[in-house]
Amino acid sequence: MTTSDWLSIASALIAFGSLLVALRSLETAVELNRETRDAREVATIMSCNQRYLDWRSKGPELDDADWYYGMWDLIATEFNFFRQGWLPLFIFRFWMNALGALYAENREAWPSHQSFLATYSGSLTEMEDFFQEIWMIAWDNRGNGVTRNRKIEDFVGQWHADHTAPVRAKAS
Repeated sequence: MTTSDWLSIASALIAFGSLLVALRSLETAVELNRETRDAREVATIMSCNQRYLDWRSKGPELDDADWYYGMWDLIATEFNFFRQGWLPLFIFRFWMNALGALYAENREAWPSHQSFLATYSGSLTEMEDFFQEIWMIAWDNRGNGVTRNRKIEDFVGQWHADHTAPVRAKAS
């Protein structure tokens, strides 16, 4: 073999080694991206939970418009986080079941929430449509919490599938 042949083989091996390093770097970047997303979800959940606990410590004051406003503001924030993919589906379903229970048990809850949403009409039509569906499911199933929760979970899951980009499952 000539020197040129050895140099060609060495160049091919170096290129192959570089390819392996690049692939490993890509795998690392993908994993870091997943970990960043997971950390963002945890931080978002913790933030929403803290806001909920702060708000809840003041009530419930079902007759107080400010108390309701605090709740509707929190739920609007949660919806926007969910829409952006910053909240996991299972958490948001759980929270929407709690909202459905409030709608079913308190006749004034939906009109109050609807009034809050109307304040921002035009910019929150998607949100208003979403919550109107939660209210209709809750109201139509107010005597049966299990059925209500299942229907809310189905609706939220279908809404999520229709309105968010697919996220690849975590590699095992």
